[in-house]
Amino acid sequence: MKISIDQKTLLSASCEALDLLAQSLQAMGNFQGAMAIRNIARAKGCPVAPTTGAFTLNL
Repeated sequence: MKISIDQKTLLSASCEALDLLAQSLQAMGNFQGAMAIRNIARAKGCPVAPTTGAFTLNL
């Protein structure tokens, strides 16, 4: 799957939305995309948990 979202849209998103997007991408195996979203969140000043390459499933 290929998606395209411009950076302006991502910068206007909430920290929670960015976190959920990063988690979703990581759960689908797109670790590079998840890291890119986390980097944008970090640049916005959002709290970003360190990643280990594994994902956490919150039920």
